[in-house]
Amino acid sequence: MFKPFLKRDVIASIEKVSVVGISKEWIWSLIKSYMRNGKGVIHCRVFANNIYHQMYSQFNTMHQTLCQTVQSELTFSAPNQKFFRTRVIRLYNPEAKEMATHYVVWHVWPKVMCNTGMIFFGDVIMQVNGRPISILSESDVQRLWAGRSSVDVIVLSVSVLRRKDLQEAAQELNDVLAMKIKKVISL
Repeated sequence: MFKPFLKRDVIASIEKVSVVGISKEWIWSLIKSYMRNGKGVIHCRVFANNIYHQMYSQFNTMHQTLCQTVQSELTFSAPNQKFFRTRVIRLYNPEAKEMATHYVVWHVWPKVMCNTGMIFFGDVIMQVNGRPISILSESDVQRLWAGRSSVDVIVLSVSVLRRKDLQEAAQELNDVLAMKIKKVISL
């Protein structure tokens, strides 16, 4: 069964090779190798119901979902003082009739340790070191953990990677998922 990717779907594996935490360059080299071998179809496993996809397809209920999610307080430590990278999403708040800013975890550095719990791609950070970050700019948020060996973070655990029901559904629905790649694309 062929299903096209939607713009904000998250690929979990290409030809049964996990791409979680792998660099973009490595992913491109993997795709190029399949193209060189004459394959016109690449099988992928996709998390189609991730926060980025929900944000654009269900924008009227996404803010409400974030407001109802239980928050977790976590303490992180990192020897190299790098914790995570974030991306900004802006969701419409129908009660305030304005856009609300949220910071979504995009990448967690490998040496980050957490005393209790875990943080995943797609989780939403609400506070850093006791300060709400929804009103801060991206550079101000990065400065809150820059140069520190540990940070206290309040997180909304909304990552699709946490939800076993979505992982199982995505695996079942997308085992046969194929992405056609044209050989004329120069990489």
